[in-house]
Amino acid sequence: MKLTKIILVISGLFIVNVQAEEMCFIAMNANTGEIVAKKGTICDTRISPMSTFKIPISLMGFQSRVLQDETHPEWAYQPRPDGIEVDKEKQIPYTPKTWMAESIVWYSQALTPKIGEANFKRFVEQFDYGNKDISGDKGKGNGLTNAWLSSSLKISPYEQLVFLRKIVNRKLPLTPHTYEMTQNILYVDDIEGGWKYYGKTGKGEEFNADGTPNMDKQFGWFVGWIQKGDHKTVFAFNMKDAKAVPSMKERQMIAKAYLKEFGLLQEF
Repeated sequence: MKLTKIILVISGLFIVNVQAEEMCFIAMNANTGEIVAKKGTICDTRISPMSTFKIPISLMGFQSRVLQDETHPEWAYQPRPDGIEVDKEKQIPYTPKTWMAESIVWYSQALTPKIGEANFKRFVEQFDYGNKDISGDKGKGNGLTNAWLSSSLKISPYEQLVFLRKIVNRKLPLTPHTYEMTQNILYVDDIEGGWKYYGKTGKGEEFNADGTPNMDKQFGWFVGWIQKGDHKTVFAFNMKDAKAVPSMKERQMIAKAYLKEFGLLQEF
């Protein structure tokens, strides 16, 4: 397969040069549903959501009142139920805001059992999220804590847009507090043109037949939206089959560069 080279220059600074076999950037006018940008070959390909699934987990958590606000609850470190070792610097207390900003898997895995299996399943169905398969790893019964981590649950970049559009237009049966808190903890930055930039990264790898990770088959996400007044655009960036994935910050910059390339950061 032909490699796609992603090379972006922002403000005259070279930021990333990554080779991936396939990628997608897609954006939708959230007000009209019109696709306003599309680039790449995998916009309809379902892939594990990885940490972009923290967006629906946040909605579930606030709606269930397990999460209270941006800074509560603060939870002390809890070992991951799948036995994966957590870096020492992440074995500290986290709040909803820092959980989202630093993409802390153990916090997600502590949160979903408190939501409960029945409610978790109901929310995924209600959100119509991707393939809605929360069974988890085959034979392990770990869907409640692992379905979104290179496991059974998969979603395409286009399906991410459909889901995000429901959030920004508040079309899901959720409380205003749930929407407001989730939006607040997804805030990234104010960017050019007076837009507010929201989103979540995700990163993972495919697995070999023997269960070991294939580091030549890595993939990375950044999904979210920009908003200025009543103008809202949802977007998704994904790259797969890569030997290396740009950092969280670089993926945010890549998506922003594509938004600019397609003329979506204009002033009104």
